[in-house]
Amino acid sequence: SNVPDLDKWICGMKEPPQDRMEVQELTASLLMEDALIFGLRMNRGVDVESLCQRFGKPLSQRVSKVLLEMEKCGYLERLGTRALLTASGRLLADAIGQNLMSS
Repeated sequence: SNVPDLDKWICGMKEPPQDRMEVQELTASLLMEDALIFGLRMNRGVDVESLCQRFGKPLSQRVSKVLLEMEKCGYLERLGTRALLTASGRLLADAIGQNLMSS
């Protein structure tokens, strides 16, 4: 993440930034999780099977459990291999995304 100072941030646009606040390695698991969270926000939802193939791994048990719970609560629906948020789920998209994020 960038330093929370506008002047330093502007300088960082001209030269490579030297003072990053936090650096996080982008692992396949993190990228898969991100693709799922933002894919659910799309009108078409996300094709879970294609996502698993793309990243070469199945959904974690924790993520599968959260998706199942959201489905039971009526916030998520499945259409074949596709998962998408319902109208009530869209109202809670941020909370759902937070629940899906790894700790």
